[in-house]
Amino acid sequence: MSFLNFEIKKICAGWFDAEFISNNKRVEISASDAWGNDSPKYFLQMISDFLDNKVNTSYVVFDEEAGTYVVCIEKNDSDYSISILYSEFDDDLWTEAGLRGVLSKEQIKEIMPIDKEIFEERGFSFLAFARTIVRSFEEYSMNQYKETYEENWMYFPFAEFQYLSEQVMKLLSGFDMTFEEAFSNLCDKYGENFSWSSIGFSNQYFVEEAKKEIKPGHLLYGKTMNSVAKSESNDDVMFVMENERYVIIHLTYCQDGEVRYPTFLEFENLIEVMSYIEKEYIENGG
Repeated sequence: MSFLNFEIKKICAGWFDAEFISNNKRVEISASDAWGNDSPKYFLQMISDFLDNKVNTSYVVFDEEAGTYVVCIEKNDSDYSISILYSEFDDDLWTEAGLRGVLSKEQIKEIMPIDKEIFEERGFSFLAFARTIVRSFEEYSMNQYKETYEENWMYFPFAEFQYLSEQVMKLLSGFDMTFEEAFSNLCDKYGENFSWSSIGFSNQYFVEEAKKEIKPGHLLYGKTMNSVAKSESNDDVMFVMENERYVIIHLTYCQDGEVRYPTFLEFENLIEVMSYIEKEYIENGG
């Protein structure tokens, strides 16, 4: 499972700049208030519609001057994909489609003058993505940041933001198991062929190995970690860190590598890391 983050980069003088960041790529898009299109508000509504299972395909238009970005999201069973399309034309030339809707990416390409697809990501955790959206908008919902938002854009979309925040909190609070309970459930679900096994608290072998491999300058250097599970199909080891954050490190068993090694994936909570190892197990043939 990949991970997708959303960040508001800047809101200034009628411009709303945002960035989408995945594991190995990023793209920045812009919207202008010149045409009166409140793209951020519609974007929040679109994310809520997916969490409510109201739609399987949806898009939102972000107007630039000149040019247009189209953020498209599609859902197939439990798998999500996001694409960002770009057109050199303003959306007022698109008589066949509105500023938001439920068209798929391919349908949009058929009726809109799309020049190129600038970003695509598949198989990411949609709930984790939604959480990054809430966090990015959250600071602008308060005090002087709200004034900055409204002075440079439009009214802050309180109703849409509040609704999405409540959705995300409700979904996350429904996952209140301990690691041991969650991991045991996966083992019971998939039986003896499940490709991950737990690591006892007294087993410090993998902790010591990680300390040897993680050098000054590495993003995990100096972090306090305890190993909790390991993959039986490769050298991935799961660690829990402070604040109940999880990380899966691909150990190299080599201490002479570059500072960027070992590679790792970081997860903000238990639901994300459990979803990742289950999806990985299924995609690798169970």
